[in-house]
Amino acid sequence: MIVLVTRRVRAGREEASWRSSPDRAALIAESAALAESPSLERDLTGLDGWFAPIDGRVVRPPARWKTWLVTLAALYVLLLTITTVAAPLLSPPAPPLRFALLLPVLTALMTWIVMPRLSRLLSSWLYG
Repeated sequence: MIVLVTRRVRAGREEASWRSSPDRAALIAESAALAESPSLERDLTGLDGWFAPIDGRVVRPPARWKTWLVTLAALYVLLLTITTVAAPLLSPPAPPLRFALLLPVLTALMTWIVMPRLSRLLSSWLYG
């Protein structure tokens, strides 16, 4: 029998709170009583979180070169699109201010829209 508990938390206080919570301790104790082998924990941060299967499967992470290639392609398309669309709107500010305005948009798109979709779309290639 395989038991999988997936919990996504923000780093910092929320993570520390979860790690020391009675709920987590109870889940670990309950699963330890049922397990044939010791439990395995896996923490994902940064880019690894972008490529974690959404359906809860525990799999070997994709090869680094595949992660790099997908991220490169996504960033290229997004940067090209955002800078082309935003250029007329952001031409007066100096480049450092332009980047300061565009980076939050780029990062949000990558984190919540582009990478989850690309990970699902390319999952057979990434994990194959």
